[in-house]
Amino acid sequence: LVLLIGGIPIAMPTVLSVTMAIGSHKLSQQGAITKRMTAIEEMAGMDVLCS
Repeated sequence: LVLLIGGIPIAMPTVLSVTMAIGSHKLSQQGAITKRMTAIEEMAGMDVLCS
């Protein structure tokens, strides 16, 4: 249990990078282009995107 809890801070950047990469891939399938991976995190809070 201690090793599991201790490993969380180490694995967090990897998990976040993979999650953002998956989000970027799904957005690209819908025709969106993201230049910054952090933009995916910012867009997660949106309900409507007007262009």
